[in-house]
Amino acid sequence: DTRLIIDFFNKNKNNHTTWETLLEEFMKTFRRSYSLIIQTKNGFFVIRDQMGVRPLYYLKKTNNTYIFSSESCIFTEQEIKGNELVEVKSGEIISLINGLMVKSRPQTLKNKSESHCLFEYIYFLKKKSSFENIYVSDYRDLVGEKMGLMDRKYFEKKKGNPIVVGVPNTGNDYARSYANGVELMFKEYIIKNKNIDRTFILKSDEERKSQAKEKYIFDDRMKGEDIILVDDSL
Repeated sequence: DTRLIIDFFNKNKNNHTTWETLLEEFMKTFRRSYSLIIQTKNGFFVIRDQMGVRPLYYLKKTNNTYIFSSESCIFTEQEIKGNELVEVKSGEIISLINGLMVKSRPQTLKNKSESHCLFEYIYFLKKKSSFENIYVSDYRDLVGEKMGLMDRKYFEKKKGNPIVVGVPNTGNDYARSYANGVELMFKEYIIKNKNIDRTFILKSDEERKSQAKEKYIFDDRMKGEDIILVDDSL
């Protein structure tokens, strides 16, 4: 993706005298999905696509210092109280030159609404972050609880009490709230092996299967129990 963006700039730069107009053409050509910080000889440019697919925030601090992040949770409560936390608008171009911030009029699509990535709430973002004024932890708690409420009648008719177990890490967020909704016990019986990285990026199925078998540590107390397994890919 990054190579494609650089190639576009190199191919079209001679048609423009300013970075702003080049970025406008880029945003009209590629409608989504990106939040970019571009360093040039003259300063920085920050853009967010017209559909607002990914989150992007900034905090202005003293001495004309700006911090940009897709995760709002990196900012402390003390920082936010003393400085305004701002979400970059969809289709907005921001230039930062010598500490001076200039915003362009957002590039918007005609007759098109914004299209935020649902998976940011489900999986990508840390649970203490927010996106379009929705806190990720609130979203996950609500989804898990609603699923639990929907399943409660089913388990009221069943004999025995199954245990709710989440697949770490994000699956535990949903599993806890699901357990509350369905009125069953939640147990953190699966722990992620910190020595195993992401397995889906490995080169072959053989490597993925081998690593996947070592990715989680299972508590012996799971044996003989009826388990409701909750993953994050709801």
